[in-house]
Amino acid sequence: MEDLLNSISSILAHRDDRFILVTMAAGLKISYFNEILGGEYPIIRIMPNTPVSVGEGMILYSASNSATEDEINEFCNALKMAGRLDKIPEELIDAGSVVSGCGPAFAYMFAQGMAEGGVLCGLSYADALAFAAKTMVGAGQMILGIGVIVKTRTVFKMSVFHPELSCSFVEHCNEWFFVFGNFNFFRIKIFNKTNFMIW
Repeated sequence: MEDLLNSISSILAHRDDRFILVTMAAGLKISYFNEILGGEYPIIRIMPNTPVSVGEGMILYSASNSATEDEINEFCNALKMAGRLDKIPEELIDAGSVVSGCGPAFAYMFAQGMAEGGVLCGLSYADALAFAAKTMVGAGQMILGIGVIVKTRTVFKMSVFHPELSCSFVEHCNEWFFVFGNFNFFRIKIFNKTNFMIW
């Protein structure tokens, strides 16, 4: 990255028009770019995720002090079709990226785990994967539509599990999920013990 920035530093220094630099380089702070480039340039640091490719992405961004509100708004308007944009303090963008940037990979694993569980119970893989994917989309919309701050995992968990499930059953499901992290094994193990597939 340093070599790349050094190669364009003189070009940027001789530009007399207004421009914005946008960086998607993970882990590199805005101050790093200004230091290497040798100036206080308006910079927007972004971290998108893969669902931007279907217009349902989560794009976190931070901006340097030299970037104006009009420029930031223009930037957001240009990317609005890619999904949701959230401005976040730069000191938190790496933490946010762990959730939204890496999150899709875990979602894909979860969907595959549910689909494989469905296959073992007689569904075709194509159907099971479609059921899992659509379920995740709907669940996400429900989470966003709750309208209240869910302060604890327990409160949220009890708000989305079927009301007829006993607390001990929910806790057992939760234990398998968080201890093993193997969603297919989790679902089939509970199914074999209780003859009840976890939804």
